[in-house]
Amino acid sequence: MSTTKQVNLELFRRELDLWKTLSNCLILDNKKNFTADDFFQYGLDRYMKDPAHQVGSFFRKLQAQKLIEHVGYTQSTRPSNNHREIRVWRQTPKEEFTTESGAELIINSCLANNNNVAVQLIIN
Repeated sequence: MSTTKQVNLELFRRELDLWKTLSNCLILDNKKNFTADDFFQYGLDRYMKDPAHQVGSFFRKLQAQKLIEHVGYTQSTRPSNNHREIRVWRQTPKEEFTTESGAELIINSCLANNNNVAVQLIIN
């Protein structure tokens, strides 16, 4: 008898807050498509314990919740990725959503320098 672990694709509060922050950064940066490289450029990796291994899982959950869709591939610009191909994503049509806890995101400053936007994640 074998058992299979079910992968929990429900977005947790922190992940939903990260998604809302990423979405706002993309809007402020006027980007329709994005990659994991953008996630790192915006500095959102600092909110993950092991971002090198968690970003892919995070995007998979967003895709499962139909918040993003895969639209192609491009070469990574991060030196640690050795120019390997990475997925290009696009936000699906936006709908209003909130977390049950009422967590709010506040973008304190947006610095449009070299496609970087400085953000601060605040969870109530």
